[in-house]
Amino acid sequence: MSYKNLAGYLLTIAPIVALLIFVVVWEALIGRPDSDLVGEALIKANLELYSDSMITTKIVAALGGAGMIAMMLGYMFWARLLQGEGTMAGTLATVSAITMPLAAAAMLVSMDFNFASAGAWEKDDMANAYTLSAIGEYAGSTFMWAFISLSICFTALASALQSSDKITMYVSGLLSIVALALLVTWFANIEVGFIVFMLMMLLTVVSGINLIRQKA
Repeated sequence: MSYKNLAGYLLTIAPIVALLIFVVVWEALIGRPDSDLVGEALIKANLELYSDSMITTKIVAALGGAGMIAMMLGYMFWARLLQGEGTMAGTLATVSAITMPLAAAAMLVSMDFNFASAGAWEKDDMANAYTLSAIGEYAGSTFMWAFISLSICFTALASALQSSDKITMYVSGLLSIVALALLVTWFANIEVGFIVFMLMMLLTVVSGINLIRQKA
């Protein structure tokens, strides 16, 4: 399978899987704490929810996380297709191909803190469970998502600049704008950030389908 097809299938399937698991399956099998809770109270409520079915929580979290990582790998393969020397687009793609794996690694570390927190909770080590959960919750916030948003923006912009196909130019151009907007919402803590994130995921799927549509 070519990089183009691999990137296309990952970008098409992985975001759908991740969203279905974290939005639908998580709500159905695990649930969410009261939206009014913050800080330590929120962390405690989350751990109590997870402890009701720790095995289920770990499986669902692992599958959802795998979907997000697969999507990021799809972007990495897409960026590698666009790499080159002597052009702005090629340079942007090269930067993205380097930064996206770093962002994926940061997401894995953030998730691992949450798994470690669950392990401490199972052993009644409450103090460390709270600490690890707090690290997992806040460590994977602005900085990691800044790398993800910027990498997606660079890849999409490189695609728009290099392509002569109008559909690719429009879809990639719009994706780059949305990714940049997402970067702003993360830093500015704007409430519409989730809406922008969902739009980015939708455009990711469209971009994946578009890659599959093109000849390898």
